[in-house]
Amino acid sequence: MTRPVIRWTWSSTAHAYAMIVALGLGYFISKNPLQVWDCLGNLLHVQYNGLWAVLVEDFTAKAYLRPLLLAQIDLTFDLANGYYFETYKTIHALQLVATAGLFVNLLRVTSMTSALAVPFGVAALFGAHTFGG
Repeated sequence: MTRPVIRWTWSSTAHAYAMIVALGLGYFISKNPLQVWDCLGNLLHVQYNGLWAVLVEDFTAKAYLRPLLLAQIDLTFDLANGYYFETYKTIHALQLVATAGLFVNLLRVTSMTSALAVPFGVAALFGAHTFGG
């Protein structure tokens, strides 16, 4: 019986780097408390309104358009089953991992030169202080 050969490519290296960065950021995000000034109003709003009312409000907002923001919060609130902090932080970490994976996939890394540019792109993506302003 022959073992399958696993080919490690530059694209795999780029994806691995992005995942390590995303999981590292996810770890530190999981240690931060929920921001009361950003979250409390939305959490209370979805707690007392149904999903349909929240969806209608999202798509008819006049101030700014954040489609599905309150719907996502409502679904997360329902899924949390009392474990609100853990559920919200897990979703945040998964969003980081998905963003990193999709970003590196868009880069289409095929060579060592393009793989060496990935740390710069990931730093810019996740907002290193170097790129502020």
